[in-house]
Amino acid sequence: MENILFGNLTPEDIVVLVSVFGISVGNSLSDEELLVLGNFMVSAGVALLIVVTQRALLKTQQEITMPNTQTQIDALRKEIQQIKDVLNKRLDHDYSYFY
Repeated sequence: MENILFGNLTPEDIVVLVSVFGISVGNSLSDEELLVLGNFMVSAGVALLIVVTQRALLKTQQEITMPNTQTQIDALRKEIQQIKDVLNKRLDHDYSYFY
């Protein structure tokens, strides 16, 4: 969490920062410029929400897939061991004819 842009700010600090930004920009731009800037910021916010939502989805899918993959690997290892055991028994049985 060291690389978080606003990681050291409290929620109240962020509200104050946003309010000061809004008031200072609101007093220096025309209504049309404020509409453009506001729509831009809303669009950027939506894009950020899409990014974080997709990351959460991918992380959840990975967490679900990982245990399932490990279970499949364990099952395959068990089957391989069973096949080895059967083959070893057959080899032992086949060599018994020579003794």
